[in-house]
Amino acid sequence: MAQKNENGDWIDSRGRSIPPNYVDPIDRKKDATVESIVNEALKLEKNLQNLKAKWMNKIRAYQELIAKQAGVVVTDKGNITLTNFSGDKQVEFAMHDILQFDEKIQIAKALIDQCLKRWGADANPNLIVVVNQAFEVDKQGRINLQSILKLRTLNIKDEEWQKAMTIINEALRVCGTRQYLNIRVRETSTDKFRTINLNMSSI
Repeated sequence: MAQKNENGDWIDSRGRSIPPNYVDPIDRKKDATVESIVNEALKLEKNLQNLKAKWMNKIRAYQELIAKQAGVVVTDKGNITLTNFSGDKQVEFAMHDILQFDEKIQIAKALIDQCLKRWGADANPNLIVVVNQAFEVDKQGRINLQSILKLRTLNIKDEEWQKAMTIINEALRVCGTRQYLNIRVRETSTDKFRTINLNMSSI
């Protein structure tokens, strides 16, 4: 239900207290609809979190079992794909580093800008577009990491440019890891694996 104060008044989005008899029946119905859906979604989210943890523990237990049989100790328990005996079901568990740039990336950008300025009319217009797009900031204030990393693949022999590329490498930091769990089944009609969709937005 909507937030209420000690007097039973409804609290609106602006923090105002609205006596119950002034709350329109349509607004009551809308509030009940939203509350019902969101509360069920929160329970489902919690259930999915618990299921994911349960499944990951099963995968780790299997890894430990086969490692024990082989007489080795597994330190990296990520990046594994398990296939059932019939070959029509798969479970993939993967871990990927979350990367970001530290403050040195601004030094690299300054060097690249100096290169473009020094090259002047000789600078490839396409390169200027690529550089500007790479360093564009999104709505969250983040620059496009992959686009900047692609700059390193450009075959530019300029010494200052190469120095900027070195600094880009030095600016790259691992700030965490993200775990992925993909569960797939083979479709008999296509003989291809289909990922079981647990993302409600794309069902």
